[in-house]
Amino acid sequence: KSADLNSFLQWWDEHGINKTIPMPENDQAMRIMTIHKSKGLDFKVVVMPFCDWDFVGKQKPLLWCTTDKEPFSQLPLLPVEFSSKLGQSVFANQYYSELMHTYIDNLNVAYVAFTRARNEMHCFCKQPRPTAKGIITVNSLSSLLYTLLKETADGEGTYDDATQTFSAGVECDFSTKKENGKVTEQATSSKTGRAITNQPDANSADERSASKAYPVELLNNRLRIRHRIHNFNREETEITENPIDYGNLMHEIFSELQAPDEYQYLIDRLIQQGRITAPESRIIAGDLEAFGQLPEVKLWFDPQAKALNETTIITPTGALYRPDRVVLNGNHATVVDYKFGSAEHSQHLRQVEHYATLLKEMGYSCSGYLCYVKLKKVVTVC
Repeated sequence: KSADLNSFLQWWDEHGINKTIPMPENDQAMRIMTIHKSKGLDFKVVVMPFCDWDFVGKQKPLLWCTTDKEPFSQLPLLPVEFSSKLGQSVFANQYYSELMHTYIDNLNVAYVAFTRARNEMHCFCKQPRPTAKGIITVNSLSSLLYTLLKETADGEGTYDDATQTFSAGVECDFSTKKENGKVTEQATSSKTGRAITNQPDANSADERSASKAYPVELLNNRLRIRHRIHNFNREETEITENPIDYGNLMHEIFSELQAPDEYQYLIDRLIQQGRITAPESRIIAGDLEAFGQLPEVKLWFDPQAKALNETTIITPTGALYRPDRVVLNGNHATVVDYKFGSAEHSQHLRQVEHYATLLKEMGYSCSGYLCYVKLKKVVTVC
């Protein structure tokens, strides 16, 4: 949308940080994912920058163990912290069973990682530290690979002590060729390991020119549209001076008004939300107090009747109409429409007459009223 920095940063904080960009395989890009997400996929080249994890994690989970040894046999289950000390306890069998399954789970993860590459795989591991006796303890993936590849390699590869690198096989030469206007890739063995990237031929018809300039315009001085009443700057305009703002707020209050004298909590909520000021609240409260004194209002808020505030009427043709208030008392319907301006218009009468016609078509006898709240006036329409 807009190209200014502030809008982009706001979009990034709300949505962009969770976005991903799908990239075609033949582009000069790499896909970054976890081993679990790579399951079932394969790639020409796989790089594992952290090919090292402990077979037994540092977190010590609880094992729920059982034994026939006293006094522990008196309990059906015992929570025991997973630790190597269990190997010398009455829970040794259950400890070694859990240890074996932990090793198997981690080796299965390694199996998934090592079977994703079609042509090349590059792994980076930590060099394990030997004990004081010069023994390598196999307790992580890196220590396992070091032991297998350095000490027991059977001719499938070579280990270079100077660079501490194990190499097997030959590197691939990823080249591109054009057939029938389409670019295809092929991987061939190469002793030099020279990498050829998929860059378009500068002399080909597929070459694209890039614009050196991109027009950017800041939105700081543009017209700003405020979509909600509480976003208005009070220093620019007071709500009581703007009939649209006043009308929107009053419509919101009347849509939740359950009794003509129970409006204070609605006003307090608007103040807490910062949508009106204390002086404005007193003006609105005065208008609502005067509204409650109108003689017809008692009928509109009859506790024995069923009241519908801003309930949509759907016609057979699919048109939607929403009167401000409909009061149902038996088979009689009273429709009320509130107006918050300072002028009367004939179209207001036609609007209420149309609501009344719709209710009559629904089988109700109907009466209709127009209430000009600011003018403290009620007009009987039908």
